[in-house]
Amino acid sequence: MNTFSTSYWAKAFSGKFEYFKPDGIYAEESFEVLVHTHNRQYLYKSYLTTRADTGELFKIFTEYQLHESFIPIKVEIIKQVGGWEASEEFLFDLRTNTLNYTFKNKEEKKEQVLNLFKRFVIQTPSGICNALFSLHKKIDVTSRQPISMITTPNKVSWTGSMKENTMYISYLIKEGQNFLINGCSYQFLHCEIFAKDPNEGINEIPIEMKISKKFALPFEIKFDNKHYVKLIQLTTSPNLGVYDL
Repeated sequence: MNTFSTSYWAKAFSGKFEYFKPDGIYAEESFEVLVHTHNRQYLYKSYLTTRADTGELFKIFTEYQLHESFIPIKVEIIKQVGGWEASEEFLFDLRTNTLNYTFKNKEEKKEQVLNLFKRFVIQTPSGICNALFSLHKKIDVTSRQPISMITTPNKVSWTGSMKENTMYISYLIKEGQNFLINGCSYQFLHCEIFAKDPNEGINEIPIEMKISKKFALPFEIKFDNKHYVKLIQLTTSPNLGVYDL
C-alpha cells in the first residue's frame, strides 16, 4: 500500500472497533486519525479483519485523506483474501471537480472518471470512515439532509463502476448526550441514515449512529436489530481534550 509520509502528521487519536452479530464478534478494526501540522488536512487509517464466506481471513486496509474543508482528496483501499489482492484508489482533483477511480488486481485494471459539483463522501468498508458526512454541513435537527455517497460493488474482483447515490441524514439530538469509554465521557451526535427520502412515506429501518462532533468518530453504529459496531478502545493525544473529538 502506498502509505502517506508521516513527517508532518500528528496523531490525534487511535482505537479499536468490534463488529457484532447475534452469535458474537464477526470483525475487528484498529484505526488512527492524524492531522497535518501545516495545512490542517486529516488522515483516517484503518485495518479491518473478518472472515470471507470461504472461511479465509479477509484483510482490508483503508487510508482516507480529507482536505481542510473536509472534501475527500485521496482514498486508498486494499483487500486481501487467500492468494488474492485488489486495490481501489480514488483521487479528487479540486481544480476540475473530477473524481478519478482505479481498480486493480493481478488480472485486470479498470479506470473511471466522475464529474462532481457538490459535496460528497466515498463509502469504504472502514467503520472509522462511516460518519465523515457529518463534517460537511451545519447540523440541522429540523430537517433531513441529503448527502451524495460514492460507492462501488468491487471486492477482490471487478464487478462494476462507481456510482453516485443519495442518502438522507436525520439528526435526532444536537448535543448533550455522552458516550463513556476508558473512564472518559465524550459528547456525541445521534443520527439516522436512510437510503430513501423519509418524506416519501417509505417504511425503512435506518442505520443509527452515535458520532463525535469534531472528527466524526463513530462511537456506535447500529445497522439493524442484529448487527452493530461498537468502539471498545480509544487513546487520545495528550494535546486533545476529552471534548475535542
